[in-house]
Amino acid sequence: MQRLNLANLLDRIEGGDANECMSNRGLTWRNALLMAHVETNDGPDLQVVREDVGNEAILQIHAGNDDLDQAEAIAIIEENELIISLRTSGDPTASDASIMIGFTNEHPVGVALGAVERDPVPAVVLRNYEQGEIHVLDETTRSVQLAPGSWTIQAASAPDGSRRSGSLEFLPRVFPGDAGRTHG
Repeated sequence: MQRLNLANLLDRIEGGDANECMSNRGLTWRNALLMAHVETNDGPDLQVVREDVGNEAILQIHAGNDDLDQAEAIAIIEENELIISLRTSGDPTASDASIMIGFTNEHPVGVALGAVERDPVPAVVLRNYEQGEIHVLDETTRSVQLAPGSWTIQAASAPDGSRRSGSLEFLPRVFPGDAGRTHG
């Protein structure tokens, strides 16, 4: 597992206006759970990390010894954006990787799922247990409006050897066609 401070790494990210906008929305990152598992010739290699996170963090965990038998989960948290990347080996019974990240938002917020390079996007589940809401973002549904509350973001790998990566951007607006509509 690797955790880095992004303060000096992500100078390209928006300046003061984005910080002011995020504080107006009241988005607070709480914690993250990353898991990577590979069945090796020597037995299972299971790596798990749970961390409290702030507005900026890079979390990475991997299991396995070589590129053919390896699972990896990466989360990059940057105030109003979350980038996730999940990779497994090609054997469907040999590996898996998953991410769960919690956050709260004080005001309604739009969430948009975008692609990262040419990787297929993972299916992402946004869940609010208190309000009984579940939304799924994937290739067909790319955005949703979230009510204020306590949410979890969950994503898991498909055991096919592909890397699935996606970017979740948190925006202070309702997306066209999403007002009053639930996804999931």
